[in-house]
Amino acid sequence: MQPQATLAQSVEQRIRNAQVVSSSLMSGSPDGGLSAVVRLNPSSEVYKAHFPGFPVTPGACLFQIALDLLGPGASPDAVKEIKFLSPVFPSQDTELRYDLRFEGENVRVTVTGGDILKAKMNFHLKPQTL
Repeated sequence: MQPQATLAQSVEQRIRNAQVVSSSLMSGSPDGGLSAVVRLNPSSEVYKAHFPGFPVTPGACLFQIALDLLGPGASPDAVKEIKFLSPVFPSQDTELRYDLRFEGENVRVTVTGGDILKAKMNFHLKPQTL
């Protein structure tokens, strides 16, 4: 049996490696935010377990992708709000747009697939992770 920390790292690594095919910075915005398009891998192992026969992208994956876009070591110390508003189906939503806005150490994220708002996030980063 793996120690707790090793298991968590293993899961996190699988999410990062299997879930995302590519991501690209699209643009900076006048308010200091940024936008990125993330392409999901619909054949990822993640979808075999979540849920068999009816794959849905786990919310934890959507949140981890937001952290990954912020760069290595980005780590929240407080999550103020996360709302998953519409399911992300890998067969339909292979591309997601992440819009990130920064208010000091607070980060607000919206995730859209096409014209549909999929998730909203609001969290505070540890100061050393910016």
